[in-house]
Amino acid sequence: MRRIKTAAWLALVWAFGLSSAAQATEKPRVSEHGQDKTATWLPSDVQGMVIVPTVAEGHLVYLHGIAGKGAYLSRNEDGELCIVAPLHIVAGNFEQGGIVVKETGPVTLRIYSREVSQALKNGDQVTSEHLHVTQGFDHEPGDVAIESGIGSQVHFILNPRRKWTSWLNGEWSAARCQTATEAQLKQLYTRQY
Repeated sequence: MRRIKTAAWLALVWAFGLSSAAQATEKPRVSEHGQDKTATWLPSDVQGMVIVPTVAEGHLVYLHGIAGKGAYLSRNEDGELCIVAPLHIVAGNFEQGGIVVKETGPVTLRIYSREVSQALKNGDQVTSEHLHVTQGFDHEPGDVAIESGIGSQVHFILNPRRKWTSWLNGEWSAARCQTATEAQLKQLYTRQY
């Protein structure tokens, strides 16, 4: 039943053409300069943060879906901030609604699991169905804590395959964690990424 629900909201995202928001192929401008003020940009209690400044959101009767592009901010082996960009997200669930397409955001997720962090650094797909996801800061965090943008009842996929045909030919995201620049961090946190 869960696979049917997941397939249904993914169909909504593609039906409205929202996947185009999650299919951009631009490469980030990356410098080799490290960042020494990591606590300013990334809290010390997390492995990393997913930040998606804006997402396209759609409702079709009882289906609700979002798609967007952002970045994953973490630390490399040397303790320097590194960024995986672009990082794509698709999410959705069933809820009461009409027919609406709009832009919204931001979506912010705190990553506490080392395994999830490493998967995101490698550009691998991560699905909420296999994680302990919590909402906000009111209780002990799980693998992922939703800070803003989506509810805990919404299922999401980070780094989804780029298009449905990729299921046939095995395309995966080529993004890797690269040392972050001050300019990239400012863009990310001012919703200009």
